[in-house]
Amino acid sequence: MDWLSLEIKAIAALEDGVYTPVTKARTQAQVVQTLLSHFNKDTEGKKVKGVSISHANGLELAHKLRDKLKEHSVSIQTTTPVISTHTGEGAIGFTYYTES
Repeated sequence: MDWLSLEIKAIAALEDGVYTPVTKARTQAQVVQTLLSHFNKDTEGKKVKGVSISHANGLELAHKLRDKLKEHSVSIQTTTPVISTHTGEGAIGFTYYTES
């Protein structure tokens, strides 16, 4: 059995230009929960200025994450072919920034 058949979703962070693996998830619900947990920790006590989700034919997952962020205005867009070539179909990118 290869890892593709397990449908493992890798979760990584890109901070200050450094790619860092965070964890792996088996379901979309686990992906959403992990991303929300990091978002809540990172933004605690701060004013969120922007939230965005990019996807590589992963609109279903993007909507599931957006639906959990009801108190924020979230923009959703399709990634470029360059990004989707490297990530594969179904990937999302979740970005946000806060007031310093």
